[in-house]
Amino acid sequence: MESSEEHLVLHWPEPAGDWSESTPLGNGLMGVSAYGGAHGRYQINDAFGWSGEPAGPDKALADLVRGGAGPARLAQARRAIAEDRLTDATDLMKTFEGPYSQEFLPFAEVFVRLPAEAVATGRDLDLDTAELTERFLIGDVPVTRRTWVSHPDRVLGVEITAGEQVTLTAELAAVLRPQPGRVEEGALIAGIPLPIDGPPLHEPQEPDHRWREPGEGYDPYGAAAMTASTDGVLTVTAGGLRMQGATRALLVVSTATRAEIWWSGDDPEAFSRADIEAVALRRAREALGRGATDLLRRHRADAEPRLREFRLRIGARRGARWNVTDRLGSDARATILVAYGRYLLLSSSRAGGPPANLQGIWNHDPRPAWSSNYTININTQMNYWPADVTAVPGSFDPLVDLLELIARRGETTAASLYGTRGWVAHHNTDLWGWTAPVGMGHGDVNWAIWPMGGVWLCQSLWDHWDFARDEEYLARIWPVLRGAVLFLLDWWIADPTSATRLTRPSTSPENVFLRDGRPQAFSTSSEMDRALTRALLVRSLEAMAVLGVTDPIRDEMTALLQALPEVRIGPDGAILEWDRPEAEPEPHHRHVSPAAGLYPLDEFTLDDSPREARAVEALLDRRGGGAMGWSWSWKIALRARLRDAETALALFDEATQPFLDATGASRKIDGYEYGGLLPNLLSSGPPFQIDGNFGLTAAVAEMLVQSSATAIEVLPALPADWAEGEVRGLRARGGLVVGLRWSGGVPVEVTLHNRTTRDQSRRVRSAGRDVTVDLPAGGTVSLATGAR
Repeated sequence: MESSEEHLVLHWPEPAGDWSESTPLGNGLMGVSAYGGAHGRYQINDAFGWSGEPAGPDKALADLVRGGAGPARLAQARRAIAEDRLTDATDLMKTFEGPYSQEFLPFAEVFVRLPAEAVATGRDLDLDTAELTERFLIGDVPVTRRTWVSHPDRVLGVEITAGEQVTLTAELAAVLRPQPGRVEEGALIAGIPLPIDGPPLHEPQEPDHRWREPGEGYDPYGAAAMTASTDGVLTVTAGGLRMQGATRALLVVSTATRAEIWWSGDDPEAFSRADIEAVALRRAREALGRGATDLLRRHRADAEPRLREFRLRIGARRGARWNVTDRLGSDARATILVAYGRYLLLSSSRAGGPPANLQGIWNHDPRPAWSSNYTININTQMNYWPADVTAVPGSFDPLVDLLELIARRGETTAASLYGTRGWVAHHNTDLWGWTAPVGMGHGDVNWAIWPMGGVWLCQSLWDHWDFARDEEYLARIWPVLRGAVLFLLDWWIADPTSATRLTRPSTSPENVFLRDGRPQAFSTSSEMDRALTRALLVRSLEAMAVLGVTDPIRDEMTALLQALPEVRIGPDGAILEWDRPEAEPEPHHRHVSPAAGLYPLDEFTLDDSPREARAVEALLDRRGGGAMGWSWSWKIALRARLRDAETALALFDEATQPFLDATGASRKIDGYEYGGLLPNLLSSGPPFQIDGNFGLTAAVAEMLVQSSATAIEVLPALPADWAEGEVRGLRARGGLVVGLRWSGGVPVEVTLHNRTTRDQSRRVRSAGRDVTVDLPAGGTVSLATGAR
């Protein structure tokens, strides 16, 4: 592989004309969209810049219960479904729908302006150091602007150097409700109020935002601070900063919010607005005091080792300055997009902040699609599929924090709405840990009434353990797993007609079937319910064994496992989505929920359970190609699990073509425009959802290496067009690290490193042969591949 000096750099030859062309930067706490050009626009998000308040979920749940939602009404709905009165059941369960969870919102804007005559020569994003470099000419005077977002120092840093003296200006403003700025000792401070409530874009009849009334209670407030140093003359006014006669300048911007104080465990009410502004100002001043050289050194020391933890090259080269406006071959696209996905995850999810949301940490829309929150029937889960397999250190921590919050909130929701033990979460959540159904009483129950969101998120917790084998972490998450198991033990009720147990009502996320010519969502024991339940029970029993836990619910868990229905396969050979064959109004539906047992749940494989795997293949054949970015990604990973390399590549090529807007879209799938990549390489559903990027990263990894607790398969789904390549740092289940180089479509070097403190044995399939490899604790083994 190339030397450490050869970086992977994305090049845009022009400044951004709109947000879809801007360059994303971030540190997990601040997201920045850099437009470039002489105007130097930076659109800023704070990870805690959400509408709402900590008490919001509790208030909404209390209103639902007062309205009659609860175990008695649930029993009525169950009877209606048993009697095939599905419309009646739908009407009953819509009373369980409360208001929507909250929005992730744009926070501030900064303009760092060069003289108007400055001519840009392009933007370069280094994916190995997380730095953006722009170069300009002012006449024949060269100017360089370097931008980064530092995690150690919690600031946006902008360094400008010029060959001769120039005049620079900088402006700072809130986006949603601008307040008059104020100057304090050479710094500019902007107060940033946030709404107390904000409905999603798909509820157009609702007002955009509701703002806190004076004295109302929780004050959703934030602040941004900007300051600078220069060898020229610095002037700071309420209108901005002016640096006259400068050949070098450093500008820093920081943010702070009341929500961050709450998230960290402190009392948010103990902080005044002035206190929050002081936090932002302190961060800016401390960073500025370090100077540009030290500030950038600290950023690189933090980001670069994490970004270099994993390396992939498909084709002849990785390190290059890739012009993203060129039509690159799929091998180059795969190399670039895997690196980009890892970069985006590290930039949007770091310790101390909340998890990456629907748009990661980048949103410019005052009323974003789907509130830019957490959709937990696939999208949040997919955000974290690449976290372990492609080794993005520290990126998973925020999801654990959010799940612990959801588990606490969800106990009251489970008891109040369903009369169950444990905890529950549904289709959406947010910064505040929302767990009740949303939809305002008129949302489609095919997405609103889905109480398995928390159960699926628990699978992500387990995968993180499986890739690292850290028993301290497993002990931490065990109470969360146990609470989700308790909910399942009560949610699965006795079937009066058989020895099995069932879920009712049961939905399959966002899909419907036809009954008497009408779309319906409610059935009994969907395949998604069955697969998620089995996976969590099996994994929780293993967690108990590893931790040596003695728990009286073990017998209940075993009994439920034995009473779960089997995988059901329809007369066409496809895995059934519901408990019986149903007519589908959307046979090409974007969700492939019945396939979750194959990936990501690892319930069955092509080798161990060929009947079930082939049933998933039949479902995928019926579903067809892509529809939205995340749907493509899931289908690519599933095809990889089926060792269908060429179909996986065809889907990858579809998903990574430039997005065409509504006027140029060639077709629609499942009622949605065909997706693709925006000019800044972010995945468009449409609209932009970052899970498409993260899913692509994980799916390519599945094409190259697959692992279970007992086996590793090398190059299981390598397309003919990807005949040469190399990967190092790829993680495998069991705490293993895989290094691999291949040529002519076959491996020529394979290494396995055991990161754990225990000796292990693995069956490795490589170049069509199976070998058993003994791996000493902390040791590395090289395999003879038998390749030419």
